[in-house]
Amino acid sequence: MENSSTHEKDTPPTSILLLELAARARRSPVHISDIIEIAGRRAHAAVLAIVALPEALPLPVAGMSTLLAIPLILVSAHMAAFGAGQGVPEIVAKRPIPQKLVAAVASRGANILKRVERMSRPRLLPLADQDRLLALMCLLLAVVIAMPIPFGNLPPAICVLLIALGMIQRDGLFVAAGFSGGLLLLGLGAYVGHTVATKAL
Repeated sequence: MENSSTHEKDTPPTSILLLELAARARRSPVHISDIIEIAGRRAHAAVLAIVALPEALPLPVAGMSTLLAIPLILVSAHMAAFGAGQGVPEIVAKRPIPQKLVAAVASRGANILKRVERMSRPRLLPLADQDRLLALMCLLLAVVIAMPIPFGNLPPAICVLLIALGMIQRDGLFVAAGFSGGLLLLGLGAYVGHTVATKAL
């Protein structure tokens, strides 16, 4: 079963979404479904942005990478398979978000997001509309985020965040920056892996 209410309203700026989520977290436990409810019709991108943000800041929370990588992988895989027109799967929507994590992200991230959003505007729209291709890149980057690589989560998380913000703001320049950075990271990872494997033989 999928959440089908994601197309009823426009998605607010991610900074506003984050502050609203933090306000809810002060009153009661919050879940991915709260992001979906606030986000409106670009729920997939909003979930990716909010969930990638703690890794992009980064926040010193033990075990956070695995906790956050699971919804990143599930949401991006779903969007890659079905596009952004389908609701976020219920299995993802029900996942809780730690209240302390929401508070920490809002405290450190809201003002940063506001500054980034001021630099963004609708442009290069065909790039921002490639939902499935962008989701596939986010999926690959989410797998990298899930890996226990020291200091290796920050660059892919920034790329996911840029892609997601670009989709929400319909800013193809942000999307292009995140996608290009993702290609560079994946290419570098493949080169390093190949070099290590060759030397081990």
